[in-house]
Amino acid sequence: MNISIFISKLSLIFFVSLGTATGTIAQPVSQNKAPSTADRAVVEVDFWKSVERMDTADAYAAYLDAYPNGRFALLARLAMKRSSGGAQPVTANTAPVAPAVGVSVLAATAATTQPQGATAADKLNVWSESASGSISLDAGHRVRGPGVITVGRLGARKQLPIPEGAWVVVAATDHDSDTQPRYTTSSTTAGLGAVKLTTLTLAQFEGTTAKSLLVATFNRVVNDMPRFSWKGAEQCAAAGADDQAKKPEYHHSQGGRSLSLCVQLRHESNGGIQAVFVPAHRKEINQNLGKLGGRLGVYNTELDLYLVDQYAAYMRITRLDCTEAQQGRPACGLPGNQPVGLATQLTWSKAYAQQAYTGFDQKLALPELSAQAVTGGTN
Repeated sequence: MNISIFISKLSLIFFVSLGTATGTIAQPVSQNKAPSTADRAVVEVDFWKSVERMDTADAYAAYLDAYPNGRFALLARLAMKRSSGGAQPVTANTAPVAPAVGVSVLAATAATTQPQGATAADKLNVWSESASGSISLDAGHRVRGPGVITVGRLGARKQLPIPEGAWVVVAATDHDSDTQPRYTTSSTTAGLGAVKLTTLTLAQFEGTTAKSLLVATFNRVVNDMPRFSWKGAEQCAAAGADDQAKKPEYHHSQGGRSLSLCVQLRHESNGGIQAVFVPAHRKEINQNLGKLGGRLGVYNTELDLYLVDQYAAYMRITRLDCTEAQQGRPACGLPGNQPVGLATQLTWSKAYAQQAYTGFDQKLALPELSAQAVTGGTN
């Protein structure tokens, strides 16, 4: 039997077996003539889409069995490699893993304490709906830190540390990279395309005002284009090098093992800092805030963390807060607690960065957070 027809038949059988799970069935190549190169390419792409939807080790193995040298073979092998080499689940009683450099184990453990007081979202509407498949929570779900949320799909999973207090999942949006990746001249990948990303935003509310935002953008599947760099991470590494006037309050870069980290803390004493989102995520945030009955606050301090590993797997974590740099500054329009000082925020930021560094490898010894039951509009 012609090997191409055999692969096509194998692909068709695989699709039919997926049926309900994927909702798509590949169309068979006509048996009256040998399949063309274009036909074979379409079958392989459809096969890969089904595998990606399933996102299991068995599905990736089935793809490699059918297409050992296929156009998505590298991606499939990376997914299986990371899945098999991933860390085992940990419990809250497990001793924390020491950061490679930076702060001590005690400081990393203390980083679970948020600098601002925890307040309940007691005036928000009770609402939730499905968000991204890259996280286990829905938009509108409430969680209480400290703990972690595991983000990403098979082979690309990471732990996002959640600070102490009550947080609400405002939105989670799947989107493609646009101008973030900068491909290097050494790239050997044909047909360069976008990286599959997800952006997740959580908010800590005081009443109906989001006094703090925690925003994470990460690759949700394994990259099949490992030879590129992320411009945001590059810009962070060079922050303040040439212009002292724009130098952040705190800047730190480190690299070790196969993972690099860049951290910067910026404070605008004379004006607010606007949250910047890709358009699709911004739209989702606006819609969901309307459903929750909440609104964004005023922010003058921004913490940015960039994490990139040797496979170009990527995570950016941004936290926006209102802090006081001087005694007697306005409380950013919040009705209750006064904002913390910039020095306190700086201490917290340094320790949190090391938590994120450890969590990128799924080695952070904190409990996995699940949605809290919410009734009557209270947290």
